[in-house]
Amino acid sequence: MLTMLHIVEVMTPFGGVPVKLLRLAEAVDPERGRLVFIVFQPAALDEVVSRLGSPVRQVGSVSPVRIVRALDRAIEEERPDVVCSHHTRGLITGYLAAKRHGLPLIHHEHSSAHYRQGIGRLAAQAIMPRVDRVICNSLYTLRTIQAAYPGIAGRLCHLHDPVVERLATTPAHAIRTELGLSETDLVIGHIGGLIPERDQSSLILAIDLLRRSNPHVKLVLVGDGPERARLEALVRTRHLEALVRFAGYRDPGDLLGVMDLYVNPCVDEGFGIAVVEAMLAGLPVVIAEAGSHPELIVDGECGLLYEPGNAVDLAARLQWLIDRPADARGMGARARLHAQREFATGRFMTGYLNLMQPVACDLEPRLQ
Repeated sequence: MLTMLHIVEVMTPFGGVPVKLLRLAEAVDPERGRLVFIVFQPAALDEVVSRLGSPVRQVGSVSPVRIVRALDRAIEEERPDVVCSHHTRGLITGYLAAKRHGLPLIHHEHSSAHYRQGIGRLAAQAIMPRVDRVICNSLYTLRTIQAAYPGIAGRLCHLHDPVVERLATTPAHAIRTELGLSETDLVIGHIGGLIPERDQSSLILAIDLLRRSNPHVKLVLVGDGPERARLEALVRTRHLEALVRFAGYRDPGDLLGVMDLYVNPCVDEGFGIAVVEAMLAGLPVVIAEAGSHPELIVDGECGLLYEPGNAVDLAARLQWLIDRPADARGMGARARLHAQREFATGRFMTGYLNLMQPVACDLEPRLQ
């Protein structure tokens, strides 16, 4: 049995990394693997993961010194075979602790290299060539990491994240009523943080183009972030207040249940869990041809790609689906089957352990 010690910033219910690790905890075969988590700050998923049988050890601090001390104790008490780091702080502290104890370090990259800047980038440039393996969540992420950190090409690999269907907890009609949506409205949705890279402004501009011939179209943006004020101002400038809803962070399953079409305009997506969740909900997806998006769908079969940042092209793709409801339903059904096959948790878990075990075995004689 392989024991893996994961170093995580925080296990919130929102965000790709905590959700991915939750799927790991749900799927791990106790005869093949055991998970232990070190989290810097407590959060809602700690108890959920613990109930699944994976210990969660809280540091209660982001101080590197305190984190390394907590890692020392965890390594002595949990006896892991491998240390697994996530994000920059986890990479730095995980490297220090792993090498002190003679353990292999496997680092996980969840987004493109463009997000790491300043001191964090300098630290990563020093440490990355010394880790034993880097697992990226997409081929796109892998290529950006390889370009940013020369010398680690032989240690890079990629494995798409596991994704499960988000089930609704509230009836769709109740959500529609709450958001002021009628039963005849055609709802276009997007789930994600309101940040510059997600380019939600292009989606809003596409809605402005669509409304002239589609007065029943509504847009629901699920999420929050630093771009919200600017996006709300754009909505007011375009006089779209009656058509656009800012829902904040909500249960994705509830919101997917009221959507007819799903859009992700992000221009730098490391993977796109929300896109796959929409596919599992049977929605046709329209996504920017950027980042990892081309890896998620077969264009024209289970989704549509459009030119990144081009609101006119996005509106044209959406109009095509609006004009062909039967084709849209068929595309959504194919999207669901594609996602069930390509992003299944069991498939991920098999690949994940196959990547982990050789690294641990290579160092086993030195650890005895």
